Amino acid sequence: MDRSTKILIIVVIVIALLFVVAMLWGVGKHRNEHTDPKNFQTPGWVKNGLGKLFGSAIPKLEVDPRKFAISPGQSFGPITIKAVQEDGPQFRKAKFRLTAGRATITYIDVTPDRPTELSDTQKVAFPAPSDEAARKDKPNEGLITAMRGGGKLTIHCEGPVPCALEVE
Repeated sequence: MDRSTKILIIVVIVIALLFVVAMLWGVGKHRNEHTDPKNFQTPGWVKNGLGKLFGSAIPKLEVDPRKFAISPGQSFGPITIKAVQEDGPQFRKAKFRLTAGRATITYIDVTPDRPTELSDTQKVAFPAPSDEAARKDKPNEGLITAMRGGGKLTIHCEGPVPCALEVE
């Protein structure tokens, strides 16, 4: 064995030992804590850093206008979401953020060849209901996914105060 191979083996062994020591230290430090998956929170660097890194690759759903102000009890829409060409993205996403009031977005997809396991209707309530764990950290944000064929989007303002939403 030549000298560079021996050095490489020693470096790998040292890294493996440091990994094992760090894992044992972490397990020992949190030994008495009970881990409940319902209370698990994704670290911020995963949500923010990785989400921003890969989020730009997701096809964006064009919604016009980008900001909505709706009176209580009133609806805005339906807004026509245009279809894309056959070679276009299979789906597009739009993130909505509620800035005032309470609202519900309803999207009805009209894609003819939509997979049967996907519903043609999506409803997103703002703020998120307390039992919707996926939006627990950001109850005033929600996603709408449109398939290739497009559809109709309606925003309804609920409650006694005007609603304001914006599209990211």
